[in-house]
Amino acid sequence: MKKYLELIKIKQTILLVFSAVSSYLISCYAKPDAEIIIKLIGWAFLSVSGTTAMNMVLDRDLDAKMFRTMYRPIPRGDISTKDALLFSIPVLVLGLALGFSINPIVGTSGILGFSVDIFLYTYLLKRKSVLNVIVGSFAGGFLALGGWSAHTGSLDLEGLLFFLLISSWSIPHIWSLSIYYKEDYLRAGVPMLPVELDDVSASKSLTISVLVLGVVTISIMVIGLAGPISAIISIPYLCLLIWRCFVLQNSLKRSDSLIVFKLLSPYLGIFLISMITERVIWPEVFYS
Repeated sequence: MKKYLELIKIKQTILLVFSAVSSYLISCYAKPDAEIIIKLIGWAFLSVSGTTAMNMVLDRDLDAKMFRTMYRPIPRGDISTKDALLFSIPVLVLGLALGFSINPIVGTSGILGFSVDIFLYTYLLKRKSVLNVIVGSFAGGFLALGGWSAHTGSLDLEGLLFFLLISSWSIPHIWSLSIYYKEDYLRAGVPMLPVELDDVSASKSLTISVLVLGVVTISIMVIGLAGPISAIISIPYLCLLIWRCFVLQNSLKRSDSLIVFKLLSPYLGIFLISMITERVIWPEVFYS
């Protein structure tokens, strides 16, 4: 069981499932449907797990070259390529089927998330273009879009902003790690944008990506999806992130990029929890 939890990157998978469920809860205020929540969890967990396992199959040669990833289950020899595929395909299909049982937009969001991750990011761009992470970030965004649409049954501005929130968080999250592990990515031949740039330009690109995350966060507040608790928590947090990016620009120390990564890791969860608190747990306080 442990090796399969590693195969699906269980921590990353749980965060994406949480983003889908959070989007749903925030969209319906204090009137969630238990059946939809159960289906949504199943859709998100199985779709992401199947996609991630397939991604691990396609990236097995790269993982074997990088110190950070060489002990993952496939390069370590704990799971064969065949077994990983036999696991990923039915899990993915079952997840997508659950999505369509909610509504067509949720099901389609799952297909689009899988397609972006496997075909656009992993197969076409990861080894060839510095745009890899920018395009690949959309894969996670479709989970949040599907979560929002599970309640509304439609595509709207709010769902798009949740899509952009997850996507804009993913980019600096990965870029900050790629700066720290630059030699790893160079050894494997993966052209991450910060890896291909000089250190000064790499740190500036990370700062810009964090600023984009800030713009999306504030846009969510402006349209009323997030209230005072979210503002009190997220705005100082964003300022801290931006400051740490400027520290990195001045120092050019890899250790400073790791600090940015560690600060970014909980940001998304904290922001989503603050919105759930306002719209689901105590809506009468903030939206009466």
